[in-house]
Amino acid sequence: RIRSVGFTLGLESWGEPDEVESRDITGSVYLQGERYRVALKGERRDIEISFNTTGPLGETLRRSADVSADGLGAAASFKLAERWRFSMDGMGYDYSRDLRVLPRLAVFDFLSSSALTLGNSFIDVDWGATLEYDLAGKAFSLQWRENRSAVDRSELRSISAAALFPIADRWDLEFSLGVSDAQDLDRALFGGVYLFFYGGG
Repeated sequence: RIRSVGFTLGLESWGEPDEVESRDITGSVYLQGERYRVALKGERRDIEISFNTTGPLGETLRRSADVSADGLGAAASFKLAERWRFSMDGMGYDYSRDLRVLPRLAVFDFLSSSALTLGNSFIDVDWGATLEYDLAGKAFSLQWRENRSAVDRSELRSISAAALFPIADRWDLEFSLGVSDAQDLDRALFGGVYLFFYGGG
């Protein structure tokens, strides 16, 4: 039985000035029951890529290319037991231009050789699964993810653990640590600290 219907909306900006900059809008619509939650997700990325090129007289010219990406996906979460929950999600992206034929930038080489950056940048397909344990308002999770780069079609797999703690009314703090493995690359460690705010009535 459906208990509630809702939506989420998010804004994000990332990148390096004068190299690659992206402004992202994400949103989802979800249905929630007593033991489940399902959602449809969407994302819009507006990306500006800056690069140098050589002019007809040998001079260096600064140019930029604009690329947009539309992402569409779904997510589902199920309560397995009193404190255990399993979730999975996936997203596919459609780019306005083929990234493989854009001018070859040094930053593209970095994107295709950095497992951590690859996992958060020009993704073609992304999906994963998470097992979560809740303990008196604290959440501990183990996540597995896999994605494919839109730059060179290389694949990245990662596994990470996270711990989330409430720090105030409507505020949570999360710590995460994981390891990733990309094609033809060494394994890489990564981690993060995230602050969440929950609005609404």
